[in-house]
Amino acid sequence: AIAGPASTLTREEIESAKADLAAALSADAGDGESARSLITLLDTQYRRAKTAAQPAQATALRQDTRAVIDALLAAAPDDAWGRVTLLEFEIEEAESLSGAARQSELDRLRGELDAFSGWLTENIGNVDPRVAQRFALLEGVLDPEANAARTVAVYEAATEAYNNQSGILLQLAAAYNRSGQYDKAVEALETLEAQERLAVSVDGIMRMNFKQQAPLLLAEFTLTEMATTEDIAEKRRMLELARSARDRSTAEIGEDSPSVSMLDGQLAVAEAELAGLENDTRAASEFFQRALSHFARYNEQTEYGNTNGLWREGRVATQLNKTGLARDRFQQMLQ
Repeated sequence: AIAGPASTLTREEIESAKADLAAALSADAGDGESARSLITLLDTQYRRAKTAAQPAQATALRQDTRAVIDALLAAAPDDAWGRVTLLEFEIEEAESLSGAARQSELDRLRGELDAFSGWLTENIGNVDPRVAQRFALLEGVLDPEANAARTVAVYEAATEAYNNQSGILLQLAAAYNRSGQYDKAVEALETLEAQERLAVSVDGIMRMNFKQQAPLLLAEFTLTEMATTEDIAEKRRMLELARSARDRSTAEIGEDSPSVSMLDGQLAVAEAELAGLENDTRAASEFFQRALSHFARYNEQTEYGNTNGLWREGRVATQLNKTGLARDRFQQMLQ
């Protein structure tokens, strides 16, 4: 990585890059790209200073970062990256407070989030739409009980402004799902799946990638929604919808992807639970065995490094009274 917590840049390289970027900003204080790069480098140094227990240096770097953000917004008040970065910065600062002071600051920032949400919804067609992803994270931190309502509005506007761009449709579907609008999430994913392939190009490759993700997400969302109904016939219908989406996905990406192993395990668990509701204990046990096999394969493919996979294998192992295996997987989650 060039910058960020995992950066391999040396201190000397970072200082040299910072000098170049500072020179660019002295010529044009509204140069958003240079400001973003400088902020990233400063954040890299800040994280390193915190890790090395150098509080004075960390404080100075935070002050430098705030100065860059303020200078950018003074020169370009409507710079979307600057505005979202300021919110991120102030949220992190608020988290260091306690008691009433912390709550008061978070309340103020929710007001700032509302204002930025309205502005971004109106202006998304004139800014880099990737800003919306960072906005979605901020809403999740500041107002999780809103169920992504602001994010949905931003992505709906972005979908219209960018003519159903594939990546935006995918993000819109995810936002709909987080907001509890399953039917709209499915509609967005089906629109994405139906888009024609583009000629071989960067845009064409990106669209193909997003189209391949769509049925996997549709299956995942459907299995989650399936748990919200008590109607066995409706559960069966949704299970078949999820399985159909899985088959469309593997027709494109094959059977060897870890994401397919994970989905196959989830489908088998859904089959097992449905069989249990239908009082078919033998079928339920067989499906749980299949689920265990799929989750075990997923964990092998991911080298036992994914806590979600470890938890799912451990949970199914518990269901099958394989207590030793379950204990091993749960312990691996803590390592």
